[in-house]
Amino acid sequence: MVRFLVYLALSAVVAGLSIRFFFPGYFDPFAIYHLDHFGYVGMSSLGYGFWPYIAKYPRPIGYVLIDLCGRLGPHWVLMPLFVFSFVNAALLATYLERITKRTVAIPCFLLFAALAYANPEYYFNLKADPFATFALTFLLCAFHCWQSYVETGKRWLIFACVVLVTLFAFTKESYFCVLGFFFLVQILITPQRRKAAIAMLGVSGFVMLASLYRAAHIWTLFGRQPQPTDPYYTRLGPESVAHGLVKLASGVLFPAIGVGLIVFLTLAWRASRPLFWIAAAGPALGILSLLPNSTLPNHLEQQYAWLGAYFFLSPFVFLDRIIPQPGLALRIRYWQVGMALAAFLLYGATLREYRWLAKGVEASWIRLQEIDARHVVSGLERIRQIAEPRQSSLITGLNLPYNPFLVSAFVRGYMGPTRFWTVIVPDATREATEGTIRLIHASNPDRLQTYDHLFVFSDDGSLRTEIKDPSPSVIAPDLSSDQLKAEVEAANQLPAPGKVSFYASPARLSPNVSFVTIYWMSPVDKVEVRLNAPDGTLFAAGGAAGNAATGNWVKSGMVFYLQDASSGNATSAEKTLAKLQIPANGNDAR
Repeated sequence: MVRFLVYLALSAVVAGLSIRFFFPGYFDPFAIYHLDHFGYVGMSSLGYGFWPYIAKYPRPIGYVLIDLCGRLGPHWVLMPLFVFSFVNAALLATYLERITKRTVAIPCFLLFAALAYANPEYYFNLKADPFATFALTFLLCAFHCWQSYVETGKRWLIFACVVLVTLFAFTKESYFCVLGFFFLVQILITPQRRKAAIAMLGVSGFVMLASLYRAAHIWTLFGRQPQPTDPYYTRLGPESVAHGLVKLASGVLFPAIGVGLIVFLTLAWRASRPLFWIAAAGPALGILSLLPNSTLPNHLEQQYAWLGAYFFLSPFVFLDRIIPQPGLALRIRYWQVGMALAAFLLYGATLREYRWLAKGVEASWIRLQEIDARHVVSGLERIRQIAEPRQSSLITGLNLPYNPFLVSAFVRGYMGPTRFWTVIVPDATREATEGTIRLIHASNPDRLQTYDHLFVFSDDGSLRTEIKDPSPSVIAPDLSSDQLKAEVEAANQLPAPGKVSFYASPARLSPNVSFVTIYWMSPVDKVEVRLNAPDGTLFAAGGAAGNAATGNWVKSGMVFYLQDASSGNATSAEKTLAKLQIPANGNDAR
C-alpha cells in the first residue's frame, strides 16, 4: 500500500509539472468545454437515482461514475478523472512489482510518468473518453485480484475477480481484447491455477458479450444499420484494421519512444528472458487496447492512442534491470550513468515530438474552447446571482460551438428549475423548446417579448452586459419604430416564458379528431394536470414545462386543470394555475 501511495503521489506531481511547465498557459486541467461535460454536471438533475442507468443505459457503470463526478459542479467535474488516471499508473506499477517480485526503481517510474503525462493525447483523451479511464481502473484491479488468487489460492478472490470483470465490462468496451489476452496468458503460465484461469476466461467472455448485446439493444447508435459515412461504421478487413492500428499507435509510439522500446527489448533479451517476455507483453497489450477503435475507419481520432499509452510505456519501468549483474563496480557505474543519459535523451527527444503535437490545429482549437468556456462558466455564475426563480431572461451573443444552453439538464440542475431562458442562437442551430429553455433565431419575434433580464455575451464567452427589464428598443436597436411596433405586437400574441401557458393541439376538435396534446409552461417546478376539477382524475404530471397526449376520449366541454404541485395539497382550488376547456367543434380551446 505504501508503494502504491508513493506512485500515486509521484504521478500527480509529474502530471502537474508537465501541465504547468511543458505547456505553460495552455492546459487548464479542470476546464470544461464540450457539451458532454455540461451534460455530466446536469445528469443528477434528471431527478432519478442510479437504478435507471443500470436498467436503461449502455455502459451503465460508466454513467453512474460520471454522474457522481458531475455532482462536483462545473469547476471540479473533471478532477476525479485525473485522480483515476494517477490510480491507474500506480496500479500498473505495483502489479509489475508483484509479478516480477522486485520493486520498481523510483527514477524509472518517474521516466514512465514523464513520458506518459507530457503527451498531449493524455489530456485530450481524458476529457473526451472518461469511461475508458474508469474501465482501465477496473481492469487493473482485476489483474491484482487474480494475482492475489494465484499467490494465496483463496477462493473468494475468484468471486471478487468476477465482480470486477463485470464492472469493467459494463463500463466501456475499449479493453475487452486486453482482458481476453490476459486470461489466455494465465492459462499458459499458471498451471496450478489453470482450471480457474479457463473458468475466468469463459466468464469474462460471457460478461463482455452480454455487455455488447445489451448495448446493441439499448443504444440507438447500434439499433440501425450504419452507413459507410457514419462515425461508428465498422470495417473488419485486415487491411483496414492494420491501417487503423498504425494511425492510432502513431499518437503514442513517437519515433524516439519506438526506438527506445526496440533498444530496451533487445537489451532485455540479452539480460533476462523472463524480463523480456514481461516487458514485451506491455506493447502487446497496448496494441490490443487500440484494436477495438481500429475497426472504426471514420473514428480514428489520435486522442484514442492514449488507450494503450500505459502499456506501451510500461517496459521503461524496468530500465534499471538490464544493467549486467554481477560485475565490476566500475562497469556497473558506467552502465548506470549510460542509462541515465539515455533516459534524459529519450525524454528530451520525446518532448520535442510532443511539442509539435501540442502546437497543432487540434490543440489550438481545444485551447480556445477552454478559454471561452471558462468565461462562460464565470458568466453563468454571475447570472445565477442576478436572475431570481420564476423570472424570465433573454440571452444573446452566446455563439460558441458548445453552448451550455443546448444542454437542458445542465441548465435545470445548475441554473435552477424555475428560471426561464430564451436564447438567441445562430441560424445553423435549430429552434427548439425544451424544459425552461427556448432556442430562437435573431429574426424570431419572441425576442421582443417582456423579459426580466437581458444578458449579452461577448465573442470570447464573457458576460458583457446585464440589463434589468429591457425594453424592445434595447433588445432590437436596429429596427425602425414601425418595424419595432409590428414585431412587438406579434410577440405579444405568443406565450411568454415564465408565465402560465396552457393550451391544446390541435386547438379544436373535429368529427374525426377526439384526441389532443396538452402543453404547459408554468413558473413553478412541479405541476399536475387534472380532469374536470382541481381534485379530478390525474391526467399528467411533470416539471415547469412539458406536454402529454390524450387518447381518443376527449369530448367537447371537457376541462383540464393545471395545478401547482410544488408544495402542499395540489388538488385545492387555490393551487389552480390555469384551466383549459375543450370547445365545441369549430371553436378554439381556451
